[in-house]
Amino acid sequence: MILDHVDKLELPGTLVKKYNNELYTLRNLANGLEFLYEQVDKVEKSLIGPVQGKLKLVFAGNIPHLPKKTLAFVTCAFHWYAVSVCNYVWLVGWLAHRADKNQRKPQKYANDMIPAVVTYRNKVAAHLSTLEPRDDNPADLEATLLFPLTLNDDGFYVGGWDITTTKNGHSSQSKHDIKWSLTKIHTQLAKRYWPQSEI
Repeated sequence: MILDHVDKLELPGTLVKKYNNELYTLRNLANGLEFLYEQVDKVEKSLIGPVQGKLKLVFAGNIPHLPKKTLAFVTCAFHWYAVSVCNYVWLVGWLAHRADKNQRKPQKYANDMIPAVVTYRNKVAAHLSTLEPRDDNPADLEATLLFPLTLNDDGFYVGGWDITTTKNGHSSQSKHDIKWSLTKIHTQLAKRYWPQSEI
């Protein structure tokens, strides 16, 4: 069974039954990720479609013509997607490593595949850095609470702002790269994991 079509990672047929529960989890996660992609893609297209190629777009915070609940949903969709896609990619890496000990370990594999998403998951989506700081400066801690969702020419992004704070005369700038687009990442991952998808 092919786990990663780009890196040619496979789970031999002899191990498919042994890891049936893990493969079932991958299928469920893939379906959930596809659902989140479809919902965010619809919102993006409704905002960008009518003006694509005619105007340059950059919105942050309040986005005209987008209901607050829809904006909140898209923000949460990034959280849900980050947690789920990291679990998916880690599990693929774990299975590949079980099949062949020469393959990268799950964390290394995920960091190679989706580095900004892994950082976003660790600093924002799974738990806010403010609550559990780890190698974070004051600007990083501030950034995790701002939910910096932006709408650019080609879609929604998180992590599009560099934050600088000054407290007690000490200045700090956010150092973690957490900029990514849900629809762009999903489209890239579909080629790797679900090439039969219609994306």
